[in-house]
Amino acid sequence: DVFKWHDDNSALGFSNWEDGGTDDTDLPILDTCVVLHSNTGRWENVSCTDEPENGVVCKT
Repeated sequence: DVFKWHDDNSALGFSNWEDGGTDDTDLPILDTCVVLHSNTGRWENVSCTDEPENGVVCKT
């Protein structure tokens, strides 16, 4: 996984990617967000700029 938490740069302790969900490697690193598909519970990386209506994933 190339995704890390923003606050401390630590690796994700859990992931649930869609098949091919991390395939969009053309996105600039600062424009890469993750969406949660509510119908499947799986994740996909998307452009933060192109899909600004998406929320965020927080760790607690």
